[in-house]
Amino acid sequence: MAGVNHHGLALESTRTLQPMTQVVPVAPVTGLKCRNNVLKSGGTAKPRRAFRPNKMKALFVIWPKGGNEMLDRKLLREQFEWVVEKLATRGVDREVLENYRRLDSERRELLIDVEGAKQYRNQVSGEIAQLKRNKENADDKIAEMKEIGDRIKRDDERLAQIEADLEAIEHRLPNLPAEGVPVGADEEDNVEVRRWGTPRKFDFTPLNHWEIAEIRYYRL
Repeated sequence: MAGVNHHGLALESTRTLQPMTQVVPVAPVTGLKCRNNVLKSGGTAKPRRAFRPNKMKALFVIWPKGGNEMLDRKLLREQFEWVVEKLATRGVDREVLENYRRLDSERRELLIDVEGAKQYRNQVSGEIAQLKRNKENADDKIAEMKEIGDRIKRDDERLAQIEADLEAIEHRLPNLPAEGVPVGADEEDNVEVRRWGTPRKFDFTPLNHWEIAEIRYYRL
């Protein structure tokens, strides 16, 4: 990916950007009530419109259209070694992806078991109803369905936990680097692609953009 630093130099680095096609306002103040949403402690929301206190300036964050994109699970599952190799250049440890694969495998097996148990429960529930209509004893089947129901509940809870763990890993994984992008640990490994213009010289120490943003924010 080619980029430009604050000196006007064109650089190529290992960082890649998502296509940016959607702009939404973000309310940065904890506890700020927003239309269609209420911020929780330490979080941010993406409301359509926000109620802003006087003298508070709106902050905007550009999000990829459709939300934050993650690596495709199918890709991780079917081309695991290739993904491991690519993400190693972004500093991702193999064990992280091995743990992901174990969780994904457990999830898929549990889904099969749960769906089978639910199908069986539906079938036996019909049999119990028929026995009751015929005024026959259905105690054994009712007891069996209680055990099946408890098992389904445990498996559903485990599935929810696995899904949360998988998503937590996915949100931490970086994008796959584009072909031809040089491998590097930090900005010192950037490759200069081309240079144009003359870098400006200041009679003071210039601030980074995030330092300027912090100063402006705290003056609000």
